[in-house]
Amino acid sequence: MHAKKNIRVRGQAFVVMKDLKMAETAIKTLRGYPFYGKPMRLNFAKTDSDLIAKLNGNFDDNILKKRLVRHEADLKAREIKQKRKVIDRLIKLK
Repeated sequence: MHAKKNIRVRGQAFVVMKDLKMAETAIKTLRGYPFYGKPMRLNFAKTDSDLIAKLNGNFDDNILKKRLVRHEADLKAREIKQKRKVIDRLIKLK
């Protein structure tokens, strides 16, 4: 299971199952099941996870590298945005 922490996908998790039939059974069984007061909404992913792609033999390392580069760029952009907020606050105080 992989749960992301950023606000855009808060409340979402990805569960990887090796067997398709077991995944279908889990989705049918748990769909609509109340979880913390809200019904669970379950669907299959639009793309294969890295683990499934590796098991199928069609994993592309270049995609992983691009994802890491994009993640680094996002972190830098977020850091710059935070610094700008601090500078804007300081300017408003003067």
